[in-house]
Amino acid sequence: MSVINAADNATGNTNVLLFHVGDHANAVAIDDVERVLRAVALVTLPDMPPYLEGLLNLRGEAVPVIDLYCRLSIPAPPLDPAIFFIILKHSTGKIAVRSVTTPVIKEPEGDYSAGLANYGACPDLLKGVIRVDGMPVPVYNPEKLFQPDESSWEVLKTFWNNVLAKG
Repeated sequence: MSVINAADNATGNTNVLLFHVGDHANAVAIDDVERVLRAVALVTLPDMPPYLEGLLNLRGEAVPVIDLYCRLSIPAPPLDPAIFFIILKHSTGKIAVRSVTTPVIKEPEGDYSAGLANYGACPDLLKGVIRVDGMPVPVYNPEKLFQPDESSWEVLKTFWNNVLAKG
């Protein structure tokens, strides 16, 4: 069942979908979102890379689920129906990430590409950084989430350490 369908809710190309990985707020541009679903069981394959959580069967289409918990070195909660999958548009089809909270549509204050340099964030992985309740939030680039480039993810972990240190 679709909880949020981006085509029904997109009011402009600057809006983002805010979601949580552990205690970390994250976002994707609303234009990159196809839909949001309640979590279901995933198919795992032998020798999958650690950054892939599994494959989601979406009406007969295999959608890779990127494990942002693994990418950010955060312990992952078990998969249960209270968790959401965010289905993102990707040049190869679709990819998904999971959220422990109900994703919400937010309108960022100003241009979110301007905040990249302030936190040492990785422009390869992110489209920008927004502020939500006074805290910086990375806006992911779905085209880069599927990359195995570990150095970019190390930079993003540094971003989160900087955010937490600045409080």
